Amino acid sequence: MSEELAKKREAERIANGPRWESCAVLASQVRTVHFVRHAQATHNKAALEIGRAAYKNPAFHDARLTDVGEEQCAKLKPDVDLIASDVQLVLVSPCSRATETALRCFKSVPASAKWIAIEWLREKCGEHPCDGRRSVSELKNEFSKIDYSFMEDDEDVYGQFVGEKRETDEMIIARAHNFFEW
Repeated sequence: MSEELAKKREAERIANGPRWESCAVLASQVRTVHFVRHAQATHNKAALEIGRAAYKNPAFHDARLTDVGEEQCAKLKPDVDLIASDVQLVLVSPCSRATETALRCFKSVPASAKWIAIEWLREKCGEHPCDGRRSVSELKNEFSKIDYSFMEDDEDVYGQFVGEKRETDEMIIARAHNFFEW
């Protein structure tokens, strides 16, 4: 979806308000969604030590979890274990820190649960190398449990498209709409 179309749709939503329809919903049609932000990664730790300049350091491209991040996952896991038997699908950002967080926190979900990486779920991208991702080929080798078949490009084409600027709010809204339409 183009940025222009995203702006138009958002303006229509604001002008017309939400559309509500009365209908019966079967329990089998209800889905519970849990959102989990990634745990601390190397770029977050560096930013605490040296400031926001760390985000522009290429050494943190597709940042990985720190020891603190792994501890954060271990702390969350018991809460996830309480709901794990009901989990049918785990969607992850293709950024390594998010994938690592999900794999550590959701270890106890049923083997039948699907694990899928979706490009639209990634963090705001652009000028910060930490927000880039590695190629799907590399990610598949490291995270074999994840299905990357919904990823259109092996390389980080979207991140390269955004380039040295930051993704605009309209671009993020367009990604969110693409995800919800998926």
